Amino acid sequence: MTVLGCAVHDKDGIDVRPGQIVLVRFWLPRKQILKIVVVHTRLQGGLKGFGAMFVDLTEDQKETLEQIIDLFAEPEAVKQP
Repeated sequence: MTVLGCAVHDKDGIDVRPGQIVLVRFWLPRKQILKIVVVHTRLQGGLKGFGAMFVDLTEDQKETLEQIIDLFAEPEAVKQP
């Protein structure tokens, strides 16, 4: 997930198509419904799901997503000299 978009792993196999608008409920600091638009319907590794971009985010929602991404991001590999 980035502030621009996310991959949605869908184990139930929802039928979506590129360009479709989907509403997703996120449990951010408080429950919010965010709007995403489907970009593609294939995930790496053969997982069921789709890739999407966030649309119509408020500045507060963008800031909250940035904080969540920073909190849960994988640590960068430590470079050895």
